[in-house]
Amino acid sequence: MEPEEAEGGKVMERLDSLSHLYKEEKNLAQARLQPRQDVPDYVSRAVRRDWLWADRFVPHVQTILSSILAPVAPLSIDRDEATDFMVLESRGARVACRVRRFPRAERFFETMREEITLRAIRRNCETELDKILQGHADFLFYAIAAPDETDFASWSWQTSPSSASL
Repeated sequence: MEPEEAEGGKVMERLDSLSHLYKEEKNLAQARLQPRQDVPDYVSRAVRRDWLWADRFVPHVQTILSSILAPVAPLSIDRDEATDFMVLESRGARVACRVRRFPRAERFFETMREEITLRAIRRNCETELDKILQGHADFLFYAIAAPDETDFASWSWQTSPSSASL
């Protein structure tokens, strides 16, 4: 066998391996786009209702986060370095997510777009604010659902107060 043929065979093996990994990753990505179905039994009915309502937006949040955390690389880098995406370097950054319902009175929407509201007290459980202040989140994704609740009317991305060292 000629050296070029052996090298070509190795390239084909590597491409086959990458193709297999791509298919596995695609299947995993599809699974990750599904909202959680395993709400623990011990949570209250109100917490369960809010959790499941917010989870309908998981695919939208993941799509937006992927554009923030792994944006498309500039054409020059793609062309010269075979780099299609620039992934944010991280040590396992954690993202808190809060989705609010669209206000009943639309006139409040503009005010809501300018503020972030997190629940400070909830009976029998820690709130998102408690967990963020304890340092359990590096970033906060905050959104207001569209009136038809199929997408977001507005969203923002914030560095968490506990992640000043990032």
